[in-house]
Amino acid sequence: MRDNLWAQRFGMLKGPKRSEANLQKNICKYLKMQYPRIRFKSGMEGERLAGGANQGGRLRAIQYGPGHPDLVIYHQRDIHCGLALELKKETPFKKDGSLKAGQHLVEQNEWLLYLKQNGWRAEFCWSFDDAKLIIDSFLKR
Repeated sequence: MRDNLWAQRFGMLKGPKRSEANLQKNICKYLKMQYPRIRFKSGMEGERLAGGANQGGRLRAIQYGPGHPDLVIYHQRDIHCGLALELKKETPFKKDGSLKAGQHLVEQNEWLLYLKQNGWRAEFCWSFDDAKLIIDSFLKR
């Protein structure tokens, strides 16, 4: 019930208008409101930038590579040195639990695995409720 209130408060969209950009924006609003002292970075590197191809080229030149998580929370908790979330508008997994096809998903999964191996909690999320649950369980321990 409370999750429903959060979704309403942040104007979460359902159906075809739901996007990763809206999901990310709403999760960032939630973080700022619920955890104002927590430091995080939210990046939309995969989105088209206002500066056009020239700006996109400059960003690609300074990045390590594709697949970096969309949201990184810089807060140590228990054995984890931080939380990284890769946001999707739908599940990246098939019914059997394996990753759907696509080079971009493979690169994102490799980033998450790398972070997990180096002390981070790192997850795919595909709804506001999923992200909120993971964030709350991580920060409220």
